[in-house]
Amino acid sequence: MIQAIVDITIDPDFGYTKALKIANQCFVKKLYGNSEKRILHILLLGDIEEGIKCLSSIKGFFNIYLRLVVKIAKSDDSVWRKIGIKSAPKGLSKRFVGYMEIENHVCLVEKTAKNDTFLVKVLKTKNLPAIIEPSVYLIYGDSTSILNSISTYLRILQTFTERVNEVLKT
Repeated sequence: MIQAIVDITIDPDFGYTKALKIANQCFVKKLYGNSEKRILHILLLGDIEEGIKCLSSIKGFFNIYLRLVVKIAKSDDSVWRKIGIKSAPKGLSKRFVGYMEIENHVCLVEKTAKNDTFLVKVLKTKNLPAIIEPSVYLIYGDSTSILNSISTYLRILQTFTERVNEVLKT
């Protein structure tokens, strides 16, 4: 399941209440707002691209964290190899299982607290960096510029999902 965590810093000329009303119409699973700082923190599920298009009518600055939640009951190395995941270098944090290159981007697989659940992030790099900072996987920009880049990252996560489903069927 693809999820998007969206933080919007609302433009001072745009109404906070108006932004809340718009956000409530956009596939929002969870919504947290801070009227003093003029920030909305949103969890989107479902049709992420349509949700982002809907939210883009809010004038402001966006930070978007796209991630894929993958449940794999048996998480041994053979399953990861069949999917095409390469082992993460030992210098990276132990929570990273591995990575895969799709369309000149790196997909990073990360452990969660649950043994059968993993997160996949799309990095903005062609090669795996030595240090994974939020700027490497966050999509940020104003409401007009984010629409162009979001579709590429969603397509990459969808490709990853298809590969996982193919392997798990066999």
